[in-house]
Amino acid sequence: MAEEGSFLLVYSGDLSLLKSVDQLPQLKRRMVRPVIVRKVPKVDVAAIAESRGLVEASIIDALFKVSNAYGGLGDVVSVISHAGLFAGKGAVGKAHILAAIQDLKLTPKGGLK
Repeated sequence: MAEEGSFLLVYSGDLSLLKSVDQLPQLKRRMVRPVIVRKVPKVDVAAIAESRGLVEASIIDALFKVSNAYGGLGDVVSVISHAGLFAGKGAVGKAHILAAIQDLKLTPKGGLK
């Protein structure tokens, strides 16, 4: 697609994408400078949370733990969106975030405190 369409193609996902790429040698050999983000900085998590009106330190801490346990910033966005469902028309709070983490089965090893 990149050659015919004259545009670059980006694959983005959680760390399970690495396994998929490894199973496709024709894709792997055509990749140029793969960038793998294994650990998300807390300031990035805070920026996403704050852009959605979540500024409480304990919420950001919980989201940060989730981001580094599994799929990075994608999981942070998923948790916040899911928490919105629990909150309904109200504001998302820590209880909603914790319920979303549990419901999405994203509780980090060692739990959340």
